[in-house]
Amino acid sequence: MIGIMGAKSHRSLAFGWLWLTGVAAVFGLVLSFIMRLELAGPGLGWMAPAFYNAVLLGHGRLLMLFVLLPLAIPALGHLTMFAGDKAIAPPMLSNLALWGFALGLGLWFAAFLAGLAVADANAGWALYSPGEEGTWTVALTLLKSGEGVAMLALALGAVGLIGSILAHQRLATSPEGLAILPACGLAVVLLLARVWDMFLHLRGGLPEEGAPPDMAIASPSDPLLQVASALLLLLAGVGILHAAVQRVTGRDLVVVPLASVLTAALVVCGLLTLPVAAPLVSLLPAGVQLGAVIVVLLLALGVIWFITLLTARPFAWPVALCVLGLIAFYALTYVNAREQAADPFLQETHYVVAYGHLHSFVSFAFVVFAALYACFPALTRDWLSSALAAVHLVSFSVGAVITFVPQFFLGLQGMPRRYADYPDVFATWNLVSSIGSGVMMVGLVAFAVMVIRARMTIISS
Repeated sequence: MIGIMGAKSHRSLAFGWLWLTGVAAVFGLVLSFIMRLELAGPGLGWMAPAFYNAVLLGHGRLLMLFVLLPLAIPALGHLTMFAGDKAIAPPMLSNLALWGFALGLGLWFAAFLAGLAVADANAGWALYSPGEEGTWTVALTLLKSGEGVAMLALALGAVGLIGSILAHQRLATSPEGLAILPACGLAVVLLLARVWDMFLHLRGGLPEEGAPPDMAIASPSDPLLQVASALLLLLAGVGILHAAVQRVTGRDLVVVPLASVLTAALVVCGLLTLPVAAPLVSLLPAGVQLGAVIVVLLLALGVIWFITLLTARPFAWPVALCVLGLIAFYALTYVNAREQAADPFLQETHYVVAYGHLHSFVSFAFVVFAALYACFPALTRDWLSSALAAVHLVSFSVGAVITFVPQFFLGLQGMPRRYADYPDVFATWNLVSSIGSGVMMVGLVAFAVMVIRARMTIISS
């Protein structure tokens, strides 16, 4: 691992990012499964309220900041676009980003453990009494430091990826470059703005007495962060799939000019969804729905990906299933997003939980799987098992539906989020959702076993 952290090639750099995000992903998914077990029935009470609060806040922040964002920009960007190239354009900057991210992850884990060490029935991981001295102050200092360092490292990683892409003129104007470059630029602006907000928050002192439990980790940029993070994942995912499909087929996309035009249109429509673009949106014709246009553009790109995959021999069906998964789940979240936006009451229910997970976690997970299936030979010089791939993709897809679709129904019934206990009227759908999380875990375990088996086969040979 130390050798990877001094990477001089894109392959080694991607491997280092994948190692770190893999550690964070395992921990975050375990926290998610523990939380779903507590919600399997009303009044189980085997988790203390403070511990449940720590798990609730911890798993979301860990998966977004230390798994999804680093996978979207540095990890899969270097893996899919440069896995065969040896030289890194800005090697010192890219390695500094990797080391900084490792430090931030270590500080985050220390903050999580320090928070659990002093948690009681009236306090969660991110809540502390104003002016209180001791472990809570230490825990929050570690938390802010870890997340701030990680965000700066991710911003450096995005700058490094931009430099690598611009060093290859063909990639800068390719469909994948047209998607990933704006994603990297958005990541740099967003992360630096978030670090600045955290700095201002720390200068402002402790939250006021009676503040909500997550006040200690809130900031003025959080609403923008939510919208921009989803857009960042979409743009990066489109670029990664462009590169993954070309890598697994060994040829360029069919109708490359059309793919470039559709990608550029998707980028423009996506940027117009940001709150800062509201004045420009008002100039569009009445009745134009940017979300619907983005879904249509994504469907058109999916057709291009499928036609390109059909030219591969043998047919790369795992990558094709991942493309289907991304489009299906993204379209599902768009259909539900309109109802969510129309009813502010749903924002504080499990409806928004289902929407956020399908929109960010599940949809982008299929991009990650597609990239790893396509590029695994470039990392390890071996292919993944087809039988285990079928178990993985089917179990993960079915489990995602069983886990999160019932949460839409819970939200419509009025079940509030962030509570471990609930009335019996919500019991059935919560049990179904918990069973679905177990099915998802079966798929993820199958994927882990598949990767470990392939890696062990290489080592033994």
